[in-house]
Amino acid sequence: MYKIAYMNCVVTFCVSILLILGIFWLGTSLPVWAQEYIIGADDVLNVTFWQQPDLNSTVKVGQDGKIELPVIGSIQAAGLTPSQLSRRIAERISLFNTKITQASVVVVQYGSKKIYVTGHVLNPGKYTFESIPNLWELILEAGGPAETAILSNIKIIRGSAEGKKSIVVDLTKFLEKGNISELPKLYPGDTVYIPGVTGAVAGAAGGSPLAPRNVVYIFGQIANPGAYTYEDRLTLLQAIVTAGGMTPEAATDRVKIYMEGSVYPVVATVNLKNLEKNNTIMPFYLHKGDTIYVPSRTSTWSRSIGAVAATVFRYSIAPLISVIVYNAIR
Repeated sequence: MYKIAYMNCVVTFCVSILLILGIFWLGTSLPVWAQEYIIGADDVLNVTFWQQPDLNSTVKVGQDGKIELPVIGSIQAAGLTPSQLSRRIAERISLFNTKITQASVVVVQYGSKKIYVTGHVLNPGKYTFESIPNLWELILEAGGPAETAILSNIKIIRGSAEGKKSIVVDLTKFLEKGNISELPKLYPGDTVYIPGVTGAVAGAAGGSPLAPRNVVYIFGQIANPGAYTYEDRLTLLQAIVTAGGMTPEAATDRVKIYMEGSVYPVVATVNLKNLEKNNTIMPFYLHKGDTIYVPSRTSTWSRSIGAVAATVFRYSIAPLISVIVYNAIR
């Protein structure tokens, strides 16, 4: 009875904390991912008038930020959200036709937020986004790193945001720390170059962009790091064996797996020591696009999820459940 009463108190306390944090979050400005898209040059817009469909148009935003529409002519679009532009168009066209009181604007192509990916990725080229991803997400969008990619010396050449400057990023350090949210921010117009070496590792995924993309990425203290394809289900241990196994310096008690989440990336920390001794433990199944990083025993990284939680709570309570610690040793 006392145990039940104690548990009820604990639950009540936790719910109260979450409510307080939720109220605090509602009182702050919305995060970038929750804000409406801002139209820019080279975006393609679908403008419709349900009250007079013959005026519907698909237009491209010019470099001056304007679009040309029937009846009303030129109107500023860049710098506005689709909702704001819809209202402005409706106000303008109602001056010519009082029967038209509503307009709808939908972005059908995000041409203003483009980034160029070159070098040792499977699908180099120009990529456009509604919301600019981080560096690792961009590389995965480009098909993932080739087996010859050197992720410790990636160059970002800035576009219009910061002039033609360039910075060098060691992506492996961010993977090792377990917090890719600290990666340098990318801006529209940036060019990302992934260098590489010759002599592909046998058994790694081929470089053909037409190959089936059931692929996982394995880096760090691994004999043959790179991208690996699989036919059916694949466990963590199977992936490591396929990549030639771990080096003697591998920290088997804190292997990290980066997975795609609904809003935020999911980071799992897995302890392999018990998995190696007891094959009766439920296997850790991987999914397409997962990234495995095996750190070194001598590397330093924070074992506390407090820093992660602090970052998460700046935006929302819900993503806290996306932080997973999978420890095979109790």
